[in-house]
Amino acid sequence: MVNSSGSNIIVDPDGDLILLINQTKPKSTSCLSIPGAGAIAAATNDDSGSTDSEMTRSLEFETSEDDSTLVYNDRILVSSKHMSLASPVFKAMLQGGFREGIELKTTGKVEVPLPDDDPAAMRILINIIHGRMNSVPLNIDLELFTQMAILADKYQCTEVVRPFPSIWTNGLTTGWTTSSTSIACWLCIAWHFELDSEFLRATQLIQGEGTCSLEETISARESNLPIPELVVDKLESYRIEGIGKAVQVLKDTIYKYQQPVLQCTSRMLPGSCDRYGSQHSPMEYTNVNTYRNGCDSMVLGTLIKSAIANNLYPLTEPPYTSWSLQSFTAKAQLLEASTLCGKVANIYVPPHTINVIDQLKKSIHSIVKPPLTLAVCKELVKKT
Repeated sequence: MVNSSGSNIIVDPDGDLILLINQTKPKSTSCLSIPGAGAIAAATNDDSGSTDSEMTRSLEFETSEDDSTLVYNDRILVSSKHMSLASPVFKAMLQGGFREGIELKTTGKVEVPLPDDDPAAMRILINIIHGRMNSVPLNIDLELFTQMAILADKYQCTEVVRPFPSIWTNGLTTGWTTSSTSIACWLCIAWHFELDSEFLRATQLIQGEGTCSLEETISARESNLPIPELVVDKLESYRIEGIGKAVQVLKDTIYKYQQPVLQCTSRMLPGSCDRYGSQHSPMEYTNVNTYRNGCDSMVLGTLIKSAIANNLYPLTEPPYTSWSLQSFTAKAQLLEASTLCGKVANIYVPPHTINVIDQLKKSIHSIVKPPLTLAVCKELVKKT
């Protein structure tokens, strides 16, 4: 038996279902919990021929020894028919062989505790299901919007909520932020309510500005975000791939100057001018090859030194939790390198270092992988 205190909310005066929400958590970590939406949904969609009794046994309530300590602050009287019509999860619970359904048939009324559901979101969902549109807010914050997506997924009632996501999106006062948690919330919302532009924007931010694993961001939340693992993994692979390509450009450039094949294009020992205008061979170089090797060494040394100064060296490794593609690209634009050819006065030596650095910067800046669209991700999940 669970205790309740606080407000009694009557949504349907003729209702036969009392939903208990807004739980005051006891000190003990154990609590009464209803079967997850995924579990009931799987049972209702299962074609294996499971009987009601088998389903009941597989989805038994997990009741702690100190249920009497549980307190629910809100009791909401609703219609079981409305809830069952809107949600196949409630239909399975109240019209199948579960304890709640049996009690409802026997006594004509039943209490169902919902300890895991966000109270504010559940009240909104109940009002929508019962057609109490004047009680549905037109402006909600991002967290409440996210909780609505979580409930729509859990109770498989996205269609019932369908008219409101676009209104809430337009009226959201907090707007978009680039925090990983905010982006993950938008991704969840866009996924469940099929908001194409918001999903595209979220994936663009993850690919371009993400600095941490989406999976870790989701796991860090108190309430998990029901985004398919396949989508999360795909987005993470896109993020890592983009940064990896940028890192590889810098790595390849450094590697090229570490190899025996000389990159300096000088075909002769360039002359340098002293303060009096006299020409002489630069430094100690006596032949073209040693000069070119020295020129390459200067490029390599100054490039690595510049990379170190910009925190790009030593080269970062996957999963690139300290960098985003955007931040790496911005730092890469600050890279510099010098050549021996640029240090001596000779009009016959081409400015090959400028070409190398410019090409490096252009290559990194041009790394743009098309973001994952909602349609593509839906198709990926559909195929699995």
